[in-house]
Amino acid sequence: MPLLVGEQLVEEDVTRVQAFLNKFCILKASSKVLCNQEIRSVGPNGLLYVGQREIGGTSPSDNVISVLGSEDATTCHIVVLQHSARRPVLQPRHRQA
Repeated sequence: MPLLVGEQLVEEDVTRVQAFLNKFCILKASSKVLCNQEIRSVGPNGLLYVGQREIGGTSPSDNVISVLGSEDATTCHIVVLQHSARRPVLQPRHRQA
């Protein structure tokens, strides 16, 4: 599976995280922005919560779901695939063995 950072194809093997972050500085900068964001509590209205071993989905035309979320992924991967209209459409959550 190809790995793209922005529009750039990553062709070499990624074996050292620090070297990877040095080459793609935008990832380090954007992760700092993400980590510094304020935590928001949301109520049940408009929320689709995806738990472990679940898959949740919505579409840009969905008038009910406005927030797609999960939490506490210390041993899991949370993946969000986004429609070109910039709304989340799929969030599978898988636990690492």
